[in-house]
Amino acid sequence: MKFKKGYQRLLALIFVSFLLFSSFIQGSFLLSENGLGESGSLTIQEKEIVNSVYISLKKPEENNKTAWERNFVQEKKCVVAEVFTATWCPPCAKAHEAFEELVDENEYYSRDRFNVVFYHPYPDSKGEDPFGEPGAQARIDALYGFDSFPSAVFNGVVEEVGADENVIERYVNHIQSFLSKESVVVFKGKVSVEEREVNLSVTIKPSTNFYPARFKLVGVIVEDHLYFEGSNGVSHHRNVVRKILVEKEFQLKEKETNFSYQFSLNKDWNMSNSAVVLLVQSPERQVFGENGSKEDEKTSYFLPLIGLIVAASAALLLSVLLIKEERGRRRLINKLIDEKKERKEKAGLVCSFCRKEFLTREELKIHIKEEHFVKCPVCGVQLKKSNLQSHLKKVHK
Repeated sequence: MKFKKGYQRLLALIFVSFLLFSSFIQGSFLLSENGLGESGSLTIQEKEIVNSVYISLKKPEENNKTAWERNFVQEKKCVVAEVFTATWCPPCAKAHEAFEELVDENEYYSRDRFNVVFYHPYPDSKGEDPFGEPGAQARIDALYGFDSFPSAVFNGVVEEVGADENVIERYVNHIQSFLSKESVVVFKGKVSVEEREVNLSVTIKPSTNFYPARFKLVGVIVEDHLYFEGSNGVSHHRNVVRKILVEKEFQLKEKETNFSYQFSLNKDWNMSNSAVVLLVQSPERQVFGENGSKEDEKTSYFLPLIGLIVAASAALLLSVLLIKEERGRRRLINKLIDEKKERKEKAGLVCSFCRKEFLTREELKIHIKEEHFVKCPVCGVQLKKSNLQSHLKKVHK
């Protein structure tokens, strides 16, 4: 019987280990830290921003005319944080302080590696915040549904709600995690400005392999270094979202895809502190195989999923067998204990007061005398400990 139980347990354990290992090599844990697995597969999450670029609208210092243009290029992976904040939100002050430090190139990141944009509520229920913008609120509501301040989302998929003393450490961990992933697209283009009229031409192409993926291009106009004394103590406001440009959906192709924007800057916005942040964001979860060929996600994950289900069932079976065996072992042990106690009771080796067991009658007598009897301090008679107080009241009162 013991051999049969041991055999069942060993067999179940081997079976579970085999299935879990099979699930691993089939792709359940396909993605490594940089987003690529041994098979060369790549997974892009729903709403994930795969790259971004910061395009300053500040006039070049060497240009003294009202019209100018400059080229831009973004080949590296650039992470972006979108932050929902308000000038009357006390916890937002800590988030502002952390992001202020992170966008300081001398301290942490340059603009070609990390950017942050701040959305303010619209309409403002508190009647204080002057930076709310309808398009910004619509983007927050449609994609993230934030209802707490501050709320930050890194590259569209990793959310961080609230801010405490250690928030900057968590922000850095999120940024580094995304910087370690492969850049899917690269930007290049030209921005030209005449007075306050802006023309933006941008080209997007795959960074390495050809990924026939669906994306959308999002343009965010921000104004930096705004000053307003909020009731939360924050007076210096960074990269405030002023306007969301029309989103443009596209299919990433082997050849480059071209886009253009034309817009006017509000006369109240400072051109020297204004910029456009372009984001390439995925509308859905997408899985790509080796050499960039798109995989059927259902097929990719069907076998590993079945493997995990069967493994979980086997683990449950193993647990039932182990519990059954343990219960049988406990019943046997309890039976042996009861039998031992019964034998000692018959032999007169169990204390009738506390049920403690002894090996010899001599040990039992000493125990009863020392533990359960006491001498009266007045007359010296031997009494049960429980009767001493009654004896003293009745006899020696």
